[in-house]
Amino acid sequence: MLVYIRTIETDLLNFKGTTMDEYNQLAGAIDNELGLLTSNCTMSGQAHDELHKWLLPFIDSSDAFFDEEELSQKKEKLSALKLSFETFNTYFE
Repeated sequence: MLVYIRTIETDLLNFKGTTMDEYNQLAGAIDNELGLLTSNCTMSGQAHDELHKWLLPFIDSSDAFFDEEELSQKKEKLSALKLSFETFNTYFE
């Protein structure tokens, strides 16, 4: 599971795009990794429950990023996605 999350984080941190097409490609890549993460989830118990406290809002934010049609708003949503990893990295290794 962590491999998909780290791939998303790396994609976000390394993103240097400037055009709406580049932002849309990133949104598609995030969506793809989240699909892989959810379909390959093998976690259970307390760790799974704690991950969901972060993951569900992240999925909502990534959906909003994916759906956004204004570049300025897309940039703001990208910043929020990046910021969410500060929370993730506080609680997960």
